[in-house]
Amino acid sequence: MDSASICILGGGVIGLTAALTLQERLPNASFTLIAEKFTTETTSDGAAGLFYPFASFQTSSFELSRQIVKESYEFYENLLAAEGAVTGITETSGYILSNISPEEVECPLLEGAVPEYRILSSEEVAKCPGSWKYGCFLKSLLINGRLFLPWALGRYQERGGKIIQRRISGFTDLVPFKFDVIINCFGLGAQKLCEDCDLVPVRGQVIKVSAPWVKQFYLVDDSIYVIPGFETTLGGCKNYNNYSLNIEKDTSDHIWRKCTELVPSLKNCAVLREWVGLRPHRAPIRLETEMVEIDGCELKVVHNYGHGSQGVTTAPGCANVCLRYVLQILGLDVVSR
Repeated sequence: MDSASICILGGGVIGLTAALTLQERLPNASFTLIAEKFTTETTSDGAAGLFYPFASFQTSSFELSRQIVKESYEFYENLLAAEGAVTGITETSGYILSNISPEEVECPLLEGAVPEYRILSSEEVAKCPGSWKYGCFLKSLLINGRLFLPWALGRYQERGGKIIQRRISGFTDLVPFKFDVIINCFGLGAQKLCEDCDLVPVRGQVIKVSAPWVKQFYLVDDSIYVIPGFETTLGGCKNYNNYSLNIEKDTSDHIWRKCTELVPSLKNCAVLREWVGLRPHRAPIRLETEMVEIDGCELKVVHNYGHGSQGVTTAPGCANVCLRYVLQILGLDVVSR
């Protein structure tokens, strides 16, 4: 059944990477991507794009989480080698610093996934900007959503994928299409679509500035970070269960003060814009199959949502899990990647 009709719900990084992964493995299938918003209108667009899995990312097991992170890095690394900077992917390096505890700078999910990840000695920490007790150094990747999302959407369409821009109020809306499989990458929209009370928004606010002289990233306590790129991103905040999309001046002032203390040269940079987004958080993420029955019709659904601020970092690996589920549903041989 490799000529199946497959639907992907959601036009952000989770949905687009799932679509590309499925297209590559199932070239004879027909694909329809349904979303109300695409590219610059999605939460993925405002993401700083640093490949770094925070402790808030959880799946059904640590082993699966580690596999997802490793496969995601391989995806972006291979894409950079094959397609170059047009994808919005670049190499980067930087520091995670803390005064709270050694665990704050440790990330077991990164071990074996990135080119370099190591805990800093006290002497090395002392050389970092600011005053810190603990730190680690990391070589990683930046995935610029403003470039990657349009590239991914374009590649999806080049492969014959169809797009429908519309609001989906419930699975009932999908019954007339008679899709063989539906991949639910609806982000926060899954809260209503699936009546999922475990899915909550985590409000994030950032300042985008022009600071091309900043070459390394810094992640420190209190959700503060400086991440260079096409635009340098100053952040941030994590406001759980907060639905406000308004720019809060107190938060902006806090971010600006903390980031300019960390990197004083930022005081001279030009502010390009400010951004607020609601990140769809669920612990663990929902990555599983479900048979949804509606008016006698049975919809085969693969859920893939709840990644919070980890969407960019984990999207490709989660797409691989979705692929395995889809192959099982369609009765095709599962090929390990």
